Formats: sequence, structure tokens, C-alpha cells
Amino acid sequence: MIPSYLKKALAACEIALEKQSEWENVSQTLGNILQSMAWFEEAAFWQSQAMNSKLNLGEAYASLGRIYAHYEMIEEAKSAFEKAIELKPKLAEVHWYLAQIYEYLGHKEKEIDSWVKVFRLKPEKATAVRLYKLGKDFQERGEVENALACYRRVLNEKGRFLPAYYDVGEIFTDRGNREKALKCYERIIEIDPSQALAHHKLGSILLEEKKYEEAIAAFRESIKLEKKQPWAYRALIKTLIQMEKWDEAIAACQGVISLVEEYPWVYIQLARASLIKGEREQAEVAIQKANYLMGWGQIIDKDYRFTQDTLSNQIPVWKEHLQGLAHQPIQALEIGTEQGMAACWLLDNILTHPEAKLTCIDPKFKKEFEVNIAKTGAAEKVRKIEGDMDKILESLEGNTYDFISISSKITLTTNIEEKANIAWGKLKVGGMIILDNHKYLRKQRGIGEKIDNFLAIVEKQGEIVNQQQQIIVKKITA
Repeated sequence: MIPSYLKKALAACEIALEKQSEWENVSQTLGNILQSMAWFEEAAFWQSQAMNSKLNLGEAYASLGRIYAHYEMIEEAKSAFEKAIELKPKLAEVHWYLAQIYEYLGHKEKEIDSWVKVFRLKPEKATAVRLYKLGKDFQERGEVENALACYRRVLNEKGRFLPAYYDVGEIFTDRGNREKALKCYERIIEIDPSQALAHHKLGSILLEEKKYEEAIAAFRESIKLEKKQPWAYRALIKTLIQMEKWDEAIAACQGVISLVEEYPWVYIQLARASLIKGEREQAEVAIQKANYLMGWGQIIDKDYRFTQDTLSNQIPVWKEHLQGLAHQPIQALEIGTEQGMAACWLLDNILTHPEAKLTCIDPKFKKEFEVNIAKTGAAEKVRKIEGDMDKILESLEGNTYDFISISSKITLTTNIEEKANIAWGKLKVGGMIILDNHKYLRKQRGIGEKIDNFLAIVEKQGEIVNQQQQIIVKKITA
């Protein structure tokens, strides 16, 4: 805590500096107090000011700032330092103090500006750690070239500074410059071969370049170094599946499961590889487990069986947006049913009111659909209509449904713009329509353009409440 007599002297000094009066006596008093406290450098400055005919205001405020900073009087120090640089903008030490004060106060933009001025005025103050932090700040606010300049200075001065290599590699990866990114990760491995993440990043780039065997080798090395990191396996599994190495993919999936059981994505990949290998039972159990981990407990309790996972990634989204419909006498419509996964989930979680109904339309219902719906214990709530889907959809009564879902298969195999438009007319005001929107689907046969056309048509009537892997549009007016 600052001594009271020094605090009074500093207050008097600030008044004298503002009014430019009696500063000689005040300076002498402050100098004497500082000398008695063994602040010899600051004491000498103030005592010299008492004898000068012209006061050095910039240095005076800088000195006040240093004293306040010593006693952690942050706001007072900030005010004094800011006045100092107004008077003498090239005081590098003052910018150095201000940079740290702004960092403490969370004034990010001012902090960055102060560090830039420090490094320009006193390049020797630019330590590798501080330059790296400035680079991160530039990168976070989108000034990539400035970030790169900082990282390059770090690497020029301290070539083994691995974090900078990682960030430069990420920047080049984002820019699509795989060659330069590759060199960054190779350099990291050259410096420290035990960097599991660098092997993983290297493998990801090699995979994009379709150098599959080299990518697999990099991923395997990553796993060897970091056996307990599921992300290390994920890329390897994707690569093995892409190369149709089903046995190896299954083994890799089982390796992850032995480390981290609660990893739904891996169970879905295990199901995919198992099904292709003809191991249907294993595929069905894996899909059960994936959906169970996503919060659908009934899938195991009721022993639903699916060989295709059409829902697990969407369960959190459906829960968020459909939960308000639960326990209500609502009408739902499903266009395209597959094996009944979405229908079963809806009956278990949303269509729980005795009068809730689900209409399912499909060109031909699968046997698996019938079996799974029977297991729900709520088959009486389901109305099935089989045949020409366009004719069926047109025949349904308008302004009827609280919720409409269009399956990804229907999106792929029909004119989704037309289907969605017709379905929109069947939706109540306040109801929601859901259709798939993941990247792979949007790239197929102009589907992305057709989805966008539908959204443009209903723009004035609807509100998009979700648009990640699935688009959910709420009808707000007729």
C-alpha cells in the first residue's frame, strides 16, 4: 500500500503539473520523499526538475506513472502514462507499461497498439514469447499478414519455437498452400519427432493430396505417440474407409473404443465397415450404441435394429427445436422413412401425447420399418401411406402439420425444391420443416441450389432457426 505522505505528495504534484504553478517546490518535496524511500533514480529526476527553468512534462508524467504502477494503482498509472505519451509519443518505456496495463484491464486493441509501438521504438524488447503472443492477437482479429510477420520474426530469432511453426502451418493450410504447410509440420517433426499433433497434421495434408499410404503412416505414428487421443484415430479411420481397407478400419475403431467408449462417431464408422464386411449384427449393435450415447436410451431398451444411421448427429438439434412439441396432441409428417429411425425417435421423445399422430409416406415401406415401429409400443399413432409420393403429398390437407421432416434419400432422389414447397403448404403457422443440408448432400446434382431456391421462396413466411447439417425453418405467417 502506498504511504499516505507519498500519496499526498503525488496528488499535489499532479495539481501543480496541470496548473503549471509551484511545481519547483512540489518537485523538490517529492524528490526528497523519494530519496528517503531509496527511490534514487526517480528522486534525482524530480530534484533536477526543481532546479530547471522549464519542466519536462512528458517525463514527469512517465515518472508518476512508474510510481503508481509500483504500488499497483492501475487507473492512476494508466492516466499518467497516457498523458506522458500525449506529450512525448516516442517514450518506448511508457508504451511498454501501457501495454501491460491494457492487457491487465482487458483492453485488447489498445494493448496490441502499444506492443507494436514498443517493438518499433525498441526492437530489442521484442522477445520471442511476446512476439508470438502479438502474432496470436493479430491472427485472432483476422490480420493474418501481421500475424505471419510476427511468427517469422520469432522463427528467425528462435528457430526451434514450435508453437509458431504450428500457427504458420495452420495459416498456410487455411490458404490452401499445402506445400508450405507441409514444410512447417516436417520442420516440427525434425526438431522434435515426438510431436504427435505434427504427425497428425502432416497426415491430414497427405490425405488431401491423395497420398494415402503416406497419410496412413503419419496417422499411425501419431497414434503410436499419443495412444489416448481419439482425434489421432479419427483421421486414420477416415483414410482406411476411403481406401476400403475394411478390416483395418474395424480394428482402428475398436482401438478407439477400448480407449474412449463414449465416442459416437467411431461407432458409426464401425457400423459402416462392418456392414460392408457382411457383419450385420455388429453393424446394428454399433448403431444402437452411437445413438444411445447421443441420448436415445430407448434404442437399446426396445432393441431397435438399423443398418443405416440417419439420425444420431441430429439428435441434439432435434431435441433443442422439437422439445416444445412433446406431450402435445400434434400432427407430424415424415416424407421418406428408410428403416424407421426418425419415426421411432419421434414416437419415443416427441409424439408422447395419446392423441399425437405421425403420418409416414414412402414409395414402399421396408420390412425393417414395420419391425421397428412395432417395437415402439405406439404403432397405433402411425398412419402409413405408400405409393407415388408427389400424388400423396399433393392430396394431404393443407395447414395441418406441426412438424414435417424430409429424409436425405428423398432429397437426393427427387426435386427437393418442389417437394419442400408442397410440404410447406401442409405446415401450420408455428410449425417447422426439416431437411438435410450437410456439405456432401449439397454438392450432389445441384441440390444446394434447389435448397437455396426453396429458402428464397419462403423467406417472407418463415424463419430459419437452424442451418448447420440440417435446415429447420419455422413458419411464422401463412
